[in-house]
Amino acid sequence: RQEEGDWAYWDDVTGQMLDKEAVNEARKEEMREFKKHGVYEKVPIEECYRVTGKAPLAHRWLDINKGDDENVEMRSRLVAKEIKRDNREDLFAATPPLEAIKVLLSLAVTEGIGYSKGCRGQGMKLDFIDVRRAYFQAKARRDVYVKLPEEDDEPGMCGKLIQSLYGTRDAAQNWEECYAEVMEKLGFRRGRASTCVFYNEGRDARVVVHGDDFTVLGMHNELDWFRSKIADRFEVKFRGRLGPDAKDDKSIRILNRVVQWTSEGIEYEADQRHAELIVQQLGLSGASKSVSTPCVQIHHGDETPLGKEESTMYRALAARANYMSQDRSDVGFAVKELCRHMSNPRRCDWDRLKRCLLYTSPSPRDKRQSRMACWGW
Repeated sequence: RQEEGDWAYWDDVTGQMLDKEAVNEARKEEMREFKKHGVYEKVPIEECYRVTGKAPLAHRWLDINKGDDENVEMRSRLVAKEIKRDNREDLFAATPPLEAIKVLLSLAVTEGIGYSKGCRGQGMKLDFIDVRRAYFQAKARRDVYVKLPEEDDEPGMCGKLIQSLYGTRDAAQNWEECYAEVMEKLGFRRGRASTCVFYNEGRDARVVVHGDDFTVLGMHNELDWFRSKIADRFEVKFRGRLGPDAKDDKSIRILNRVVQWTSEGIEYEADQRHAELIVQQLGLSGASKSVSTPCVQIHHGDETPLGKEESTMYRALAARANYMSQDRSDVGFAVKELCRHMSNPRRCDWDRLKRCLLYTSPSPRDKRQSRMACWGW
C-alpha cells in the first residue's frame, strides 16, 4: 500500500502496520532463496500459452510478522494467485490436529514411557526442527507458469516452475509427498487417522509434521540420528531440544504457543495473539476491570438485536474466540454458548462476549489464564 509517495506495509494476518525496512529485507531474502533453489526457469510467454492456453499466473507479496511486537519475526513470501475454480480432491494435503503435538508433550513426561525417576537424562526429549522454504524443496509435478516478479523481470519472459511455489493448488500436496517419502525411507510408518503423524517402532521415535515444522519425540541418541538424517535431505533449522538435562532447552515457541519444560512437567501456553487482537478491537486496555470467570448464568438480559455492524463484529470476535478455545479449555463452554447466537446476536450476547474476552485479556499476562495445561510426572 502506498501513502504520500512512500510505501507502507501491512500484516496480512493482523492488519497491523509493519516496519518498512524489515519487510524490504525479508523480501530480498525471499528472492535470494528463489535463485538458490532454482524455483523457476525463465521461458518465453508464448510457451505458457501453447502449453496451458492461459496467461501466466499472477502473484503477490504476503508479509507477516510471525512473532509479536516484542519478538519480531518477519516473513515475506511471493505467492502465486492460482484461483480455485473446481473441486479437485486429488490436490488435498493433510494437516495434523493440534492434539497430535499435545500427545507428544504428554508422552515426553509420562512415567513408563519416556521418563523414569532416578534416571534423569535417560528419558525422552523433544526436538523442534524447521525445514527452510519447504515448498522450494519439493518438485513441481505439473506444468505451471507464473509472471516474473518485479525484482527479476525480463520482457517477454515468464517463469516455469521447477520446484513448488506458495499459492499453487498442489504445492502443499507436493511437499507432503516429498517429506513422507523421506520419512518412510527412514523406517517410519504413516498414521492412519492422520497422515502427518509418523512412528518408527525400531527406534521408538514419533514425529508430527505441521507444514514445515517437525516435532520429534525420542531418546537422546535417536533424536541425534534423526537430526543428521533429515539434514542430509532438507535444508533445516534446529530450533531447540526440550529435556530435563541442564544443557537442554527449557522453553520454546511452536505454532506461536509457548512450551516450557519445568521441574514439575511441561507447561503449555495458548497463542496470545488472538486475545491481544480481541482486546484491541474492543478498545479494552490493561486498566479494564478484569473478571475471574469467563461467563455467568444470566436469566434476564437485553434481548434487543444488534445492528448490522455490531453483528458483524460479534461474529468475527466469536469466531476468533472459538479458534482460541482449542488451547483454552477454561473458556470452551463460554465460547460455545457465544457461538450459538452468531446468526442473530443480541445485546445480552454482546455483554457476555465482552465478559469472556475480558477474562482472556493478556494484560497483565496471567499464567492462570494463559496456561492451557501442565503435564507432570
